[in-house]
Amino acid sequence: MSDFDQWFVHAATIKQHYKYLLATMDLRDSGLLNHLYSNAVVSEREKEFISCQATLYEQNQELLSVLIRKTKSQFDTFLDALDSTGQHHIRSRISGVLDNPYQ
Repeated sequence: MSDFDQWFVHAATIKQHYKYLLATMDLRDSGLLNHLYSNAVVSEREKEFISCQATLYEQNQELLSVLIRKTKSQFDTFLDALDSTGQHHIRSRISGVLDNPYQ
């Protein structure tokens, strides 16, 4: 699978589950954003921009905007970070799309 095809799969996953991710991800209390920063998924500038958003919904919106432009490897790190921060239910919900994005 080419790099472009891999990008398409995770971008499609984010788009398909966008509303669910906006409503359920916890960046504030879980440490998810710090985990993504420490694993070089988001830059310091991206982290600060996401953090300064007024509501959790807006923070999630900005994170998804950033993630959709990242590599497949960085998206996989995001999935691992969901597990590491106690958000297994989110990973479980969106992982089926990664197995077969054309369902």
